[in-house]
Amino acid sequence: MWYIDVTHNKVTYRGVYFSSYRPNDTNGKAIPENGRQSNSGYLSGEVYWFLFEPIKWRILSIEGQTAFLASDLVIDSQPYQNVTVYHNGTYYNDSEKNLFAADYQYSSIRTWLNDSFYNTAFSEEEKSLLLLTACDNRVNTTNPEGNSQTFGGGNNDYTGSCTADRVFLPSEREVTDGAYGFDADPTQKDKDRTRQVTDYAARKSLLGWWLRSPSPEESNMVYVCYNEGSQAGTICGEQIDGNYLGVVPVLLFNDQK
Repeated sequence: MWYIDVTHNKVTYRGVYFSSYRPNDTNGKAIPENGRQSNSGYLSGEVYWFLFEPIKWRILSIEGQTAFLASDLVIDSQPYQNVTVYHNGTYYNDSEKNLFAADYQYSSIRTWLNDSFYNTAFSEEEKSLLLLTACDNRVNTTNPEGNSQTFGGGNNDYTGSCTADRVFLPSEREVTDGAYGFDADPTQKDKDRTRQVTDYAARKSLLGWWLRSPSPEESNMVYVCYNEGSQAGTICGEQIDGNYLGVVPVLLFNDQK
């Protein structure tokens, strides 16, 4: 796939040429049967134009001059981890097998958010208003708000260290926090956990969007919010090499900085 950005009458569009289908997972073959683009009417060898849609931010909370914001759109589709190494029943993200594949600190999607997305989506002035946030990635954040025993009996071998980021994925705890407007039960179909999808992201026929919280069940699974179908608004685990899941970034914003 290649693309070009064109501005006409102060409106920016992205032209995308589909040179091949994107497989459902990072290890799959690029053929229609292994992808979801053809389900949305996008064909290999064609050019499609997409409007650059401004990101609308949903206010989750305000404390003083600082707002905790979440994108109101699923902005793009990205794999959680581009490369995985399988060894003796466990998935790692490095050949030395030191890091679990679901570790958010070393994930491909964290790099994408704080590099490609950060530098594309925000002006220099806007960047100055985004706070460097201490992201809690410990085991308590992988369980629903108010119930630390729901998943894995409160245990999770695949969590990583805390990180400091300008832009990040929400955690399981955050999208079950009533203070942010979410249902505390991850099995409930909460409409506030669903999002509209940008035209650009919709070309990949997305199933849901990523959280940064590993599942305790497998070393290659993290939690996601389902965005379509009969389970829309619920939370469940999905494999990290999936190309059919989208991104809903969150951040801390201070307009008085």
